[in-house]
Amino acid sequence: MKKNLIVLDADGCMYLTPCKAIPVLEDAIDMSMLRLLESYKNHPKYPETLSRLDKMFENFDKTKLGVSFHNTDHDLQKDSIKEAALISGKKFSDLVTPENVSAEDKEKMRLIAARALLKMLPPTAEGNHRVSGMMNLEPAFNIDTFKIADFYRKYATIDYSAYGIKRNPAIEKVIQDARKRGDAIGIYTDNSSQNGIQIAKALGYDPKIFDFVYDMFDTGLTKKNNTGWENFQSFLEKRYGPDFDCKKVKFYDDNKLICATAEKNGIASYVVDSQKATRFKKPDPKQTLLACLKNKMSR
Repeated sequence: MKKNLIVLDADGCMYLTPCKAIPVLEDAIDMSMLRLLESYKNHPKYPETLSRLDKMFENFDKTKLGVSFHNTDHDLQKDSIKEAALISGKKFSDLVTPENVSAEDKEKMRLIAARALLKMLPPTAEGNHRVSGMMNLEPAFNIDTFKIADFYRKYATIDYSAYGIKRNPAIEKVIQDARKRGDAIGIYTDNSSQNGIQIAKALGYDPKIFDFVYDMFDTGLTKKNNTGWENFQSFLEKRYGPDFDCKKVKFYDDNKLICATAEKNGIASYVVDSQKATRFKKPDPKQTLLACLKNKMSR
């Protein structure tokens, strides 16, 4: 392979945030999994599953169902009041199949059901993406990553160009410098590879400049999970040879937790914002303790 490998996160890293694309993506992901649930309508266990979800929804904290904080076009307080009125006294199953409501309210109620579904289900592993909770929904459904990926790719692939995403100058420079050096460039995303390619195209990058677009369905676990990185390294060894040295990799992400997990697994990581990419540093335990003490004293 080439001298070094630059690996980029996609969402919130390659483009600037906040932006309109993120809440659209999040809702599309949630709705894709609601459709996956509904694909089992004729399964003998479906009524029992809905009843169980009704009980979970009854005890669920409804304040967690609002729009994404990235969605700057919404009045969060006004939306919350309207949503509270829509779901008042309703079961989860009532929201999945609304009756005697307008088309607009029907769409909104189903979206609330979709958000609730993924928030109520525990993920398959700590830090894993919320869609993995679908595998815990009902054993008889035999939901696996392949079924989840099918619905995700079919219903949660969005046209990022429609939402005016703009290049992150920090990552634009990383890409330019890497190409000048002749480094290989890849994308490792907790989204789908299809959306990773959509992002590149919407930002005006030729997808051909990327050696690969690797996603959470390829690894089975997200970048927040150690196993996700172990699987990614296995992928690199298969692609570039068994003697591939992970010291050749530089990884860029806007999420410090993900950067920390990458570091634990021997991958040099850089935390990205709109201004620069900064080499990740582990928090100084003494400074962390001092900050905690100051916080307690200020209460």
